[in-house]
Amino acid sequence: MIMFSVPLFALVVVYANEICAWLDVPVPDALLYLASSKLMHIVVYYFVANMLVSQLTTTGAFELYVDGKLVFSKLTLGHAPAIDQAVDLVIRALGPAHRAQYHHQMHEEQLL
Repeated sequence: MIMFSVPLFALVVVYANEICAWLDVPVPDALLYLASSKLMHIVVYYFVANMLVSQLTTTGAFELYVDGKLVFSKLTLGHAPAIDQAVDLVIRALGPAHRAQYHHQMHEEQLL
């Protein structure tokens, strides 16, 4: 979500004068300052947003939910699941109908 703000920030900085004219309000000093060196401020904003996203997503937590039900937690078990294990956990949580369909598809792919 944070990274979606980067293009919005860039648009506001680049089109500050036009936006304020359209809204019929004076351009705030902060926007004038940002517009004075657009590229530098956009790049700095991108790197700060990227750093913030990295910090927020590197908690070490990894959880799998299926229909709102927790089926795996790295914090509880102390390790991340392998891809095969994660797929198996999700299929088991979905129920027998999905399990049969998945195994049928896997069998067809092996025949190709």
